[in-house]
Amino acid sequence: MEMFFIIFSMLFSFSGFINAENPCTTPDGKDGMCIPLRKCPALWRNYRISTKSQRDFVKKSECKTDGNIHWVCCEPSFKESDFPEPGECGLQVRERIVGGVETAPGEYPWLALIKYTHPRYRPRFACGGSLINKNYVLTAAHCVSTSILSGYSPRSVRLGEHDLNTDPDCTEDDGETQCAPHVVDMEFSEIIIHEEYNPSSSTQYNDIALIRLSNSVEFTNFLKPICLPFESTLRDGNLDDVPFVVAGFGRTANVWNATSSSIKMKVDIDGYNWNECNELYSQSLRSTQICVGGIEGKDSCSGDSGGPLMRYTSLSNRPLIYLNGIVSRGHKVCGKKGYPGIYTRVDKYLGWIRRHMKP
Repeated sequence: MEMFFIIFSMLFSFSGFINAENPCTTPDGKDGMCIPLRKCPALWRNYRISTKSQRDFVKKSECKTDGNIHWVCCEPSFKESDFPEPGECGLQVRERIVGGVETAPGEYPWLALIKYTHPRYRPRFACGGSLINKNYVLTAAHCVSTSILSGYSPRSVRLGEHDLNTDPDCTEDDGETQCAPHVVDMEFSEIIIHEEYNPSSSTQYNDIALIRLSNSVEFTNFLKPICLPFESTLRDGNLDDVPFVVAGFGRTANVWNATSSSIKMKVDIDGYNWNECNELYSQSLRSTQICVGGIEGKDSCSGDSGGPLMRYTSLSNRPLIYLNGIVSRGHKVCGKKGYPGIYTRVDKYLGWIRRHMKP
C-alpha cells in the first residue's frame, strides 16, 4: 500500500507559542486548565462586559502572568464525566488479532472515514478520525484545512465501515453468514481546527481538529467511541517502546490518486525514542508530538492520515483501548527503516478538546 501522507512543500516554519496547558483549581474549587484569558470564552466575556463581581472572579482566577498575557484557571464547559466511561468506550466485539494486517468486522468500531467533494470530480473518502463521544470525531487539522485540500471539501463522516465495496459487511462463520449493520453516514455541523495550527509549516504543530456531527450517534457493537487518556497513569508518560496499533484504509487528503485499501487495515508498531527522533527531524519536534515506528515496512501507511494511534490497557481488569495519538506526518518514504512517523499526542490536548466541545 502506498504512503497516505506526505510532507507538504513548505514556505516557512511556524514559531507560535508552545501549547502548554497546566491543570489548576478555579476560585470556586473546580478543576480547570491554566490558559491565556482570551482562550477562555466564559471568563473573557465576564472580563469585558459583566458586573464588578464577575470581573473580580476573573481576577481571582489568574494563575500566571507572562508579559502582557494574563493566564486564568479556566473550567472547560465539557467535563471528563461527560465522556463515555471506560467500558462504554474502548471495547470492541472482536478480540485483537496479533500479527495480522486486515482487520475483522467489528474491530476498532470508533474508526471514521472523512468524505470529500469536489466541483468537478467524484466524491472521495480520504483521511480517518476517531469517534470520541456521540457527537464528535477527533482528527488531524490537515485533513480538514481547506488550504491544502486541492479543491476538495470535507462534507461528511462514515462510521461503522469495514469494506468500502460491500454494505453490509458479512463474514462466514461455521457455514453461517453473519452481517454487520449498514454503515452510518453523518453530515458535519461544525469543524474546529486548533487555533495555532499552521497548514504551511513542515512541523505540523497542533495538528488536531474536532468534527461535530449533525446528529448524535447511537452506539452499537459495531459503532462505539474510543477512550481518551484521562487516567493519570495514561498521561504524560514516556512512550518509548510502548506497543501501539494504527488502523485505517490507507487514504489521505494529500495523495488523492494513491493506491489504498478498500478494507480497514492495521499495523502493530512501537514508540520510538523521542530524543533520537528529534535528532532525525532536525530538532523540530515538540512534547505535543509522539514518534512511533521506524521499522522497515511497518508504518502508519497501513492507516489513515488523521486516524488513531491506539494503546491497549487492562484497567479495572478489562481490556480497553485508548487514543494516544493522531496520525500527522512522517518521512517522505513511508515505512523507511530508522525514520518513525510523527503523531499528535492526544493527552497534551485534553484541555483543548474539552474547551471546544459542547454537550
